[in-house]
Amino acid sequence: PATVYSGLADVILFEEFDTNEDSISNALQGTDAWIAFNVTSSLLPIFAAAAVKSSVKRVVFAVQLQNDESGPDVCFSPICEQLSAAGVLYTIVKYGELRPMGEGKYPYRIVRGALPIPSLTRSNSPVGSFPLSTQDLYRVLAEAVDLPKTYNNVYGIGPGTTLDSEILIYMKSQGWPERIQVGLLMGDMMEKIEQKYEALLRGQRSAAESGAAPVAAPAAALPSSGFFSN
Repeated sequence: PATVYSGLADVILFEEFDTNEDSISNALQGTDAWIAFNVTSSLLPIFAAAAVKSSVKRVVFAVQLQNDESGPDVCFSPICEQLSAAGVLYTIVKYGELRPMGEGKYPYRIVRGALPIPSLTRSNSPVGSFPLSTQDLYRVLAEAVDLPKTYNNVYGIGPGTTLDSEILIYMKSQGWPERIQVGLLMGDMMEKIEQKYEALLRGQRSAAESGAAPVAAPAAALPSSGFFSN
Protein backbone atom coordinates (compact mmCIF):
# COMPACT_ATOMS: atom_id res chain seq x y z
CA PRO A 1 0.00 0.00 0.00
CA ALA A 2 1.04 3.58 -0.58
CA THR A 3 2.52 5.46 2.34
CA VAL A 4 0.28 8.26 3.60
CA TYR A 5 1.98 11.37 4.94
CA SER A 6 0.41 13.84 7.34
CA GLY A 7 0.20 17.58 7.11
CA LEU A 8 0.78 18.35 3.42
CA ALA A 9 -1.90 20.08 1.38
CA ASP A 10 -0.24 22.34 -1.20
CA VAL A 11 3.23 22.40 -2.66
CA ILE A 12 4.94 25.55 -3.95
CA LEU A 13 7.92 24.94 -6.21
CA PHE A 14 10.72 27.50 -6.49
CA GLU A 15 13.22 27.61 -9.27
CA GLU A 16 16.52 26.10 -8.16
CA PHE A 17 18.31 29.40 -8.75
CA ASP A 18 15.67 31.47 -6.94
CA THR A 19 17.36 32.53 -3.73
CA ASN A 20 15.98 36.04 -3.57
CA GLU A 21 14.42 36.80 -0.19
CA ASP A 22 11.66 39.00 -1.61
CA SER A 23 10.56 36.63 -4.37
CA ILE A 24 10.41 33.69 -1.97
CA SER A 25 8.54 35.78 0.57
CA ASN A 26 6.01 36.86 -2.06
CA ALA A 27 5.45 33.26 -3.14
CA LEU A 28 4.79 32.28 0.47
CA GLN A 29 2.12 34.90 1.09
CA GLY A 30 -1.00 33.25 2.53
CA THR A 31 0.85 30.00 3.23
CA ASP A 32 0.61 28.46 6.68
CA ALA A 33 3.55 26.04 6.48
CA TRP A 34 6.71 25.71 4.41
CA ILE A 35 8.99 22.69 3.97
CA ALA A 36 12.32 23.39 2.28
CA PHE A 37 15.06 20.85 1.61
CA ASN A 38 18.46 20.97 -0.08
CA VAL A 39 19.02 24.15 1.92
CA THR A 40 22.66 25.07 2.47
CA SER A 41 23.96 26.77 5.59
CA SER A 42 24.60 29.91 3.52
CA LEU A 43 21.00 29.95 2.22
CA LEU A 44 19.44 29.32 5.63
CA PRO A 45 19.54 33.01 6.72
CA ILE A 46 17.84 34.04 3.45
CA PHE A 47 15.13 31.43 3.87
CA ALA A 48 14.59 32.37 7.50
CA ALA A 49 14.26 36.05 6.61
CA ALA A 50 11.80 35.20 3.83
CA ALA A 51 9.72 33.14 6.27
CA VAL A 52 9.58 36.01 8.75
CA LYS A 53 8.70 38.55 6.06
CA SER A 54 5.93 36.35 4.61
CA SER A 55 4.30 35.78 8.02
CA VAL A 56 4.31 32.03 7.44
CA LYS A 57 3.43 30.23 10.68
CA ARG A 58 5.45 27.03 10.39
CA VAL A 59 8.72 26.08 8.69
CA VAL A 60 10.64 22.83 8.36
CA PHE A 61 14.11 23.35 6.91
CA ALA A 62 16.31 20.42 5.88
CA VAL A 63 19.87 21.75 5.76
CA GLN A 64 22.58 19.79 3.99
CA LEU A 65 25.96 20.32 5.63
CA GLN A 66 29.48 19.64 4.42
CA ASN A 67 31.83 17.42 6.41
CA ASP A 68 33.45 20.35 8.17
CA GLU A 69 30.02 21.56 9.33
CA SER A 70 28.70 18.25 10.62
CA GLY A 71 30.28 18.23 14.08
CA PRO A 72 28.62 18.85 17.45
CA ASP A 73 26.88 22.07 18.53
CA VAL A 74 25.88 23.16 15.02
CA CYS A 75 22.46 24.43 16.06
CA PHE A 76 22.00 27.62 14.00
CA SER A 77 21.24 29.62 17.15
CA PRO A 78 20.93 33.07 15.48
CA ILE A 79 18.46 31.66 12.94
CA CYS A 80 16.45 29.92 15.63
CA GLU A 81 16.29 33.10 17.68
CA GLN A 82 15.18 35.11 14.65
CA LEU A 83 12.37 32.69 13.80
CA SER A 84 11.27 32.32 17.41
CA ALA A 85 11.15 36.09 17.96
CA ALA A 86 8.88 36.40 14.91
CA GLY A 87 6.55 33.69 16.20
CA VAL A 88 7.48 31.22 13.48
CA LEU A 89 7.39 27.63 14.68
CA TYR A 90 10.52 26.04 13.23
CA THR A 91 12.11 22.63 12.88
CA ILE A 92 15.58 22.38 11.38
CA VAL A 93 16.88 18.99 10.29
CA LYS A 94 20.55 18.88 9.33
CA TYR A 95 21.95 16.06 7.22
CA GLY A 96 25.03 15.11 5.24
CA GLU A 97 25.36 12.74 2.31
CA LEU A 98 22.09 11.83 0.62
CA ARG A 99 21.34 9.18 -1.99
CA PRO A 100 18.22 8.94 -4.22
CA MET A 101 16.62 5.76 -2.87
CA GLY A 102 13.20 4.53 -1.78
CA GLU A 103 11.92 4.60 1.76
CA GLY A 104 12.82 1.93 4.28
CA LYS A 105 15.66 0.29 2.35
CA TYR A 106 18.25 1.07 5.02
CA PRO A 107 18.08 2.30 8.62
CA TYR A 108 18.50 5.90 9.64
CA ARG A 109 19.22 7.65 12.93
CA ILE A 110 17.74 10.94 14.18
CA VAL A 111 19.68 12.76 16.90
CA ARG A 112 19.43 15.98 18.88
CA GLY A 113 20.85 19.02 17.14
CA ALA A 114 23.71 19.40 19.62
CA LEU A 115 25.18 16.07 18.48
CA PRO A 116 27.22 15.40 15.32
CA ILE A 117 25.26 14.24 12.29
CA PRO A 118 25.28 10.42 12.17
CA SER A 119 27.80 9.40 9.52
CA LEU A 120 28.91 6.31 7.65
CA THR A 121 32.05 6.08 9.76
CA ARG A 122 30.06 5.60 12.99
CA SER A 123 27.78 2.93 11.54
CA ASN A 124 28.93 -0.38 12.98
CA SER A 125 27.35 -2.87 10.62
CA PRO A 126 26.94 -3.55 6.90
CA VAL A 127 23.26 -2.59 7.25
CA GLY A 128 24.32 0.90 8.27
CA SER A 129 27.00 1.36 5.61
CA PHE A 130 24.77 3.20 3.15
CA PRO A 131 23.96 6.92 2.94
CA LEU A 132 20.70 8.40 4.05
CA SER A 133 17.83 7.78 1.61
CA THR A 134 16.04 10.75 0.05
CA GLN A 135 12.65 9.14 0.68
CA ASP A 136 13.39 8.54 4.36
CA LEU A 137 14.38 12.19 4.71
CA TYR A 138 11.18 13.33 2.95
CA ARG A 139 9.12 11.08 5.17
CA VAL A 140 10.60 12.60 8.33
CA LEU A 141 10.11 16.16 7.06
CA ALA A 142 6.50 15.58 6.05
CA GLU A 143 5.53 13.96 9.33
CA ALA A 144 7.31 16.63 11.37
CA VAL A 145 5.19 19.44 9.98
CA ASP A 146 2.39 19.07 12.52
CA LEU A 147 4.22 17.27 15.32
CA PRO A 148 4.26 19.71 18.28
CA LYS A 149 7.18 17.79 19.79
CA THR A 150 9.40 19.05 16.98
CA TYR A 151 8.45 22.72 17.23
CA ASN A 152 11.41 25.04 17.81
CA ASN A 153 13.95 22.22 17.76
CA VAL A 154 17.00 21.24 15.72
CA TYR A 155 17.80 17.64 14.79
CA GLY A 156 20.37 15.70 12.81
CA ILE A 157 19.62 12.71 10.60
CA GLY A 158 21.97 10.24 8.96
CA PRO A 159 22.78 6.57 8.40
CA GLY A 160 21.68 4.12 11.07
CA THR A 161 23.06 0.86 12.43
CA THR A 162 21.76 -2.65 12.96
CA LEU A 163 20.16 -1.42 16.17
CA ASP A 164 18.25 1.31 14.30
CA SER A 165 17.13 -1.31 11.79
CA GLU A 166 15.73 -3.51 14.57
CA ILE A 167 13.78 -0.62 16.07
CA LEU A 168 12.34 0.46 12.72
CA ILE A 169 11.32 -3.11 11.90
CA TYR A 170 9.74 -3.52 15.34
CA MET A 171 7.66 -0.34 15.04
CA LYS A 172 6.42 -1.30 11.59
CA SER A 173 5.56 -4.82 12.79
CA GLN A 174 3.36 -3.30 15.49
CA GLY A 175 1.39 -1.39 12.87
CA TRP A 176 2.25 1.99 14.35
CA PRO A 177 1.34 4.90 12.05
CA GLU A 178 4.17 6.78 10.35
CA ARG A 179 3.42 9.81 12.53
CA ILE A 180 3.97 7.80 15.73
CA GLN A 181 7.17 6.25 14.42
CA VAL A 182 8.72 9.57 13.44
CA GLY A 183 7.49 11.21 16.64
CA LEU A 184 9.28 8.61 18.73
CA LEU A 185 12.50 8.86 16.74
CA MET A 186 12.69 12.66 16.90
CA GLY A 187 14.82 13.38 19.96
CA ASP A 188 16.92 11.20 22.21
CA MET A 189 15.02 7.89 22.11
CA MET A 190 17.72 6.11 20.11
CA GLU A 191 20.41 7.50 22.41
CA LYS A 192 18.63 5.92 25.38
CA ILE A 193 18.09 2.66 23.54
CA GLU A 194 21.75 2.51 22.51
CA GLN A 195 22.87 3.14 26.10
CA LYS A 196 20.69 0.28 27.35
CA TYR A 197 21.82 -1.91 24.46
CA GLU A 198 25.47 -1.31 25.35
CA ALA A 199 24.74 -1.97 29.03
CA LEU A 200 23.18 -5.31 28.07
CA LEU A 201 26.23 -6.16 25.98
CA ARG A 202 28.54 -5.34 28.89
CA GLY A 203 26.43 -7.54 31.16
CA GLN A 204 26.54 -10.33 28.62
CA ARG A 205 30.32 -10.16 28.37
CA SER A 206 30.71 -9.97 32.15
CA ALA A 207 28.47 -13.00 32.62
CA ALA A 208 30.42 -14.96 30.02
CA GLU A 209 33.73 -14.11 31.70
CA SER A 210 32.50 -15.03 35.20
CA GLY A 211 30.65 -18.15 34.13
CA ALA A 212 27.34 -16.80 35.51
CA ALA A 213 23.95 -17.39 33.93
CA PRO A 214 23.84 -15.73 30.51
CA VAL A 215 22.18 -12.35 30.14
CA ALA A 216 19.31 -12.12 27.67
CA ALA A 217 20.44 -11.32 24.15
CA PRO A 218 20.12 -7.57 23.53
CA ALA A 219 18.19 -7.91 20.28
CA ALA A 220 15.65 -10.24 21.86
CA ALA A 221 15.26 -7.96 24.88
CA LEU A 222 14.61 -4.75 22.95
CA PRO A 223 10.84 -4.97 22.40
CA SER A 224 10.06 -5.97 25.98
CA SER A 225 12.52 -3.92 27.99
CA GLY A 226 10.52 -0.72 28.33
CA PHE A 227 12.49 1.13 25.69
CA PHE A 228 9.34 2.65 24.23
CA SER A 229 7.90 3.96 27.49
CA ASN A 230 9.97 7.17 27.53
